Amino acid sequence: MDIKKIGREMTPIMKKFLKVILCFTGLICAIVLIFLISISYITNYKKVTFDTSNSPNGQYELVLQAVGEPDWPFGSASGRLVLKEGKDKVSETDFELRNDGGSITGSCWEVTWYEDYVEVILSGEEQFDEQVILYFDGTKEIQQLTDTEADYISRDELDESRVIAEQSFDVDLNDWGEVRFVSYLPTYDTLFEDVSFVLAKDNQIVYHFPAYFKNNNTENDCVGMFDSVEAVGFRDIDGDNAKDVIVIINYVTGAGPQGMLPRKTVRIFRAYDSGFIVFEDLMNDVMKNIKESELSISTICDYVTLMETDEIYDGYHTIYQQYFADVICCEL
Repeated sequence: MDIKKIGREMTPIMKKFLKVILCFTGLICAIVLIFLISISYITNYKKVTFDTSNSPNGQYELVLQAVGEPDWPFGSASGRLVLKEGKDKVSETDFELRNDGGSITGSCWEVTWYEDYVEVILSGEEQFDEQVILYFDGTKEIQQLTDTEADYISRDELDESRVIAEQSFDVDLNDWGEVRFVSYLPTYDTLFEDVSFVLAKDNQIVYHFPAYFKNNNTENDCVGMFDSVEAVGFRDIDGDNAKDVIVIINYVTGAGPQGMLPRKTVRIFRAYDSGFIVFEDLMNDVMKNIKESELSISTICDYVTLMETDEIYDGYHTIYQQYFADVICCEL
């Protein structure tokens, strides 16, 4: 028996067999990869429209979407509100619905249309109702709706180990009366968890200020990790005789030679009904027009006052142009 000859004859067969095995293995891996990608897409990214609402004049449409699947087993569900004017998108707002692991459905929202905005009330079994106001100019306001007495009974006990004592204050705050405003450290369950703010009475949390970042997490928002709360102010900045809350917060990015130097940003909570909303437009305006090195409670208030003065001047200037200029022309 010529073993070398048999080996030479077996080699092409073995090569072909190995090629088949490799192709089959690659095919299996590709199928598994596609399956995992599909599961990830459905779980985290797939958008499904559950309900729509149209304005009385038919000009605007509001769409309720679910984004992905609820966190297993009893976690929150991600959703999105999309406001459209015809085929054009005016704005979109992401939200989290805590509904005992339930999916987002048409029963979780209540829509009311007004002259220049649409109001949405989002309801879940494990949360207080949340109000979302979408203006037709693209701006938006979000706040948590709470009953003060109900909050006082049902809210969690304040964790003193998380209280930032030097930036927490006893204050007489609008309809809340005498409360303790608390700058509340992250739990650090996740690396990028943001600072939060609450009101407390008798060591019980009675109100949670709305989070600015989705899931109160800064990981995807390019501001870095929370470092410290630098200052807190209670001022009526919009002239409605109710105190608003201004907070200056420091973050570190860890990127580059200056990455560990704290960078300032501003958070403004505007008093609204029985709670507060994030005053996002003013926050963006302040960050755009005040140098970071000059950010303070007083400079922010001075800037808002200057804005109001300019608006009043512009108003009088417009009246002059529309009325007095016409009168002068007529006299000539």
